[in-house]
Amino acid sequence: MGAPGKLVADTTLKKKAEFLPPPVRAPGPVLIDGGRTVSIVAPTDAERPLAEEIAWHLKEMSGKDVPVVAAPPASGPAVMLSFRPDDDVEGSEIETSGDRVKISGAGAGLSHAVTYFLEELGIRYLWPGRVGKVIPKRSTVVFPLTNWKFAPSMRVRGIRGGLVGPSAKWRDRNLKATKALGLDPEKYRAAVNAAYFDRPGNRDFFEWHGLKDNPDCFGAAGTDPKTKYKWGHTFKWAQKKGFDKEHPDWMALQPDGTRELKNGRIDRPVFCLSNPDFIKRSIEEKVAEFKSKQREGKIAITTGLPDGGGGSPCMCERCRRLDPVNAPPLYFNFFSGTETKYVSLTDRTLWFFNQIVDGVMKACPDKKGLTFFPYSYYIAPPVSVRPDPRLIPLSVAGDYVDAKRWNWARENVASWMNLGLETYWRPNLMWGWKVGGPQNYARRLFADYEDLKANGLKGVDFDCVANSWGAKGLNVYINCRVALNPDRLSFETIFDDYCQTGFGPAAASVKAYFNAVERMNEAASREIAVRAPKVLDFRQVVRAECYYDHLDVAALEAILDKADAEAAGDAEIRARLALLRAALGYAKCGKAVREAAKGKNSSDAGREAFEAARRAYSAFVIKAVEEQPLAYTPTGICVFDPWMCDFGSRKNRKKKK
Repeated sequence: MGAPGKLVADTTLKKKAEFLPPPVRAPGPVLIDGGRTVSIVAPTDAERPLAEEIAWHLKEMSGKDVPVVAAPPASGPAVMLSFRPDDDVEGSEIETSGDRVKISGAGAGLSHAVTYFLEELGIRYLWPGRVGKVIPKRSTVVFPLTNWKFAPSMRVRGIRGGLVGPSAKWRDRNLKATKALGLDPEKYRAAVNAAYFDRPGNRDFFEWHGLKDNPDCFGAAGTDPKTKYKWGHTFKWAQKKGFDKEHPDWMALQPDGTRELKNGRIDRPVFCLSNPDFIKRSIEEKVAEFKSKQREGKIAITTGLPDGGGGSPCMCERCRRLDPVNAPPLYFNFFSGTETKYVSLTDRTLWFFNQIVDGVMKACPDKKGLTFFPYSYYIAPPVSVRPDPRLIPLSVAGDYVDAKRWNWARENVASWMNLGLETYWRPNLMWGWKVGGPQNYARRLFADYEDLKANGLKGVDFDCVANSWGAKGLNVYINCRVALNPDRLSFETIFDDYCQTGFGPAAASVKAYFNAVERMNEAASREIAVRAPKVLDFRQVVRAECYYDHLDVAALEAILDKADAEAAGDAEIRARLALLRAALGYAKCGKAVREAAKGKNSSDAGREAFEAARRAYSAFVIKAVEEQPLAYTPTGICVFDPWMCDFGSRKNRKKKK
């Protein structure tokens, strides 16, 4: 192994986010009353969709038709929209003058301003679809006196969420798993699509909140080819059958002495990062990619390694000498299926990336650099190799399920920012516990996210967000609010508003419900920290056991019963409560399967009880998807749930010939 490194990681954040009370504004222009109706002014096609969205919301609120016109009326109230070409600032402005409201913005800034305008009228988008859209009913609509300007601190606001449209990727990777539960994948997709939008033409939930709404945001609808940055796993040129035979010395030396791909994962090869010929070829491939038509306009592309596969990292002497002996210790769980203690591979990986970025930038001096994921066995900060400043990290750190990792995200992201790098956050933490049921880590997510923003975080790309709005909706909502948070509101202010606007007379009970879920989840997290002490232990059985053991379904049902009684007579509020109740139903079924699993190997009767519990879970899912398709993404049950996933894989597995 290599000599001890002398770098000391600085994992501290220098600033704490500061928050303000909600703004208090005096009444301003009367937009709608018994004798007047506002006009929405859209001078060009650029403003027209947002103008029509405003008009629709105002009609839903007041019952009156609201005209959209191209020029301001001679008299009477008007909301005038003005779009400016994107100037990379995304500035937003709202100004009231007399009976006029002027809304302007650069690029996505106009959308941000429209959301702010509608929310000042009391409208909220708690989760996708009509049930999640809160529109108060008023015969008189008054907009407050406002002189508001805002520009977001982060231009990159990505999130990978939603299961809508004819995406082949979703069909291949997730939807086929629904067959194991007796669901028709396309009917499930159709049910989600039908529930997902409140009105054709309106912005979706994420765009409403300022995510995925500009060309720099990964996954922005219709804008991927225009993004200036490209990140992700790469080396597709080496992901082909027989590549390990063509270049055996470029592949990782395995514990068995071979350099062959393991488990047939040609899409996830593992390389010898110290091989000079492999480095040279990697540089040539990145230079060619920068100069290709496909990457025209990109200022940064990815050099991220393939995602983890079945093979171990290279154990040749040359690679091992790049691993400082004092690097953080880790447990590797893919050495021929055995668990092996070694050290972090960050320094060897950064050494490799440094060679690549230096070679690429010499050939492409007009570009900004190369992106990469601090990831898996190379996520810890380095102890020896200082990264080239032209490397752009997107940290994947983040886990609120394991108590010993509650501070992992803030410390890891801080370590890369404190190395002077342009740093982004791309966590998988939104999947939480990979089982069905209510989950609440919104408070911790909010604190980390806001503090990272205060310390110069450049952007985010949250992965593993799906349509589990009844189970994880508060987490996603808080995530989205932080992306902009123009009034610098605290967590408690946003949380209280979520409960009050969405649940009215049942707000206190709903808040008690979420707080109870948070307490139960955190108790499970503390037990996980004791029972699964290894940092890179990805075994989900322990996590699932702790989740269910600490989840008191009966207590949570009692709180929702109380909320239902408080909301009696209000169909909209009870519909929102039904979403929460459906998510709790997933937990009830999952907990029954967990209990039955304890005796599945004790006798034939125990095995049958276990299978009966799984069949009951499947029956519940079929009904829940029909009635509440946004409560929880059932594909996760077959993909991740430790007692249902083998059930799913067995159903989907092709028979051997």
